[in-house]
Amino acid sequence: STPQLARGTNTITKTPDTVTGEPDSPYAAVYPHNKAVTTTSGHAIEIDDTPDAERIHIYHKSGTFVEIHPNGDVVTHHANGFKAVAGNDKIHVTGNFELFVDGDMKVTVKGNVIEDFKKSQTTNVKDDVVIDTDDGKIYLN
Repeated sequence: STPQLARGTNTITKTPDTVTGEPDSPYAAVYPHNKAVTTTSGHAIEIDDTPDAERIHIYHKSGTFVEIHPNGDVVTHHANGFKAVAGNDKIHVTGNFELFVDGDMKVTVKGNVIEDFKKSQTTNVKDDVVIDTDDGKIYLN
């Protein structure tokens, strides 16, 4: 039988992340434009060609998903994430970039770190600032 998702009934409930301003799902499927596969355990894959509402959606029963919206926006949700890059990795953001961390954050770099700011930098700290160096030298120019 034809899955409910394909017939225009959204059976997947998702709550957008309010911290990042994530948009709502643009689900607006109209039969027969949405090709959907759903499994008995709750996984779903949709390729939706509904005019002006085209999307691609991959959903895992745990709530993890990737959804590509009609305007090309990509929304992903998952529990823990892991990424390993065997070579180099670069990110180019042509607009603004924001990073939100609700817990602690640790950055480990085995080589040098170079930060090149083309404008000013502001650092706000609510507690102590500790700078520790093995050779005991800090240079400020």
